[in-house]
Amino acid sequence: MLHACARYALACPTYVLMPDHWHLVWMGLDSTSVQRLATSFLREHSTPLLGSAKLQDRAHDHVLREDERERGAFESACHYVRDNPVRAGLIQDWHDWLYLGGMIAGYPDVDFKADDYWDGFWRIYNRNQERPNTA
Repeated sequence: MLHACARYALACPTYVLMPDHWHLVWMGLDSTSVQRLATSFLREHSTPLLGSAKLQDRAHDHVLREDERERGAFESACHYVRDNPVRAGLIQDWHDWLYLGGMIAGYPDVDFKADDYWDGFWRIYNRNQERPNTA
């Protein structure tokens, strides 16, 4: 996932790996961001690592409406994604699920479970939007 984020200029504020599928929330960092290509790239490169495990065949994409992109609504959508293992009856508290987090390339110490996660996430996200390409 880190390589997909870096390659396609994305941040992933929330991801959850479920037994047969995953939930990803991706945000573009600049005009070169292409989430569909990132999804294909991630699926292609993760499939060999899954062994006999199989993911669902079809992805379900939802592009957030403008009102869903406002900070509070966006964080609520991420919390909804984060809570999938609880709704599925796999755990009682989302903190107990080992297979979730957030990811921004270049920031390995971001703690998704920290109380101040969102403040730090938005600082990093704003700093990285439309960053100059140094490659």
